[in-house]
Amino acid sequence: MPESTTTDIEWAKNWTFGKCKCVATWAGPDDFFLCHWEADDPQDILNTLTEKGFDDYIFRVVF
Repeated sequence: MPESTTTDIEWAKNWTFGKCKCVATWAGPDDFFLCHWEADDPQDILNTLTEKGFDDYIFRVVF
């Protein structure tokens, strides 16, 4: 994959939504990645991912 030219500030803005935001990501050497989200209600994270069309691409677990 090509190296990203997005700044940390741009990345944070792109992943901040009305009721939640992604604050960090970690990617493994294969198809595994983890995202750390903040929200008052975990359902807001799931709703946002669904609204953005990620249901077809990722398996979601909120804890």
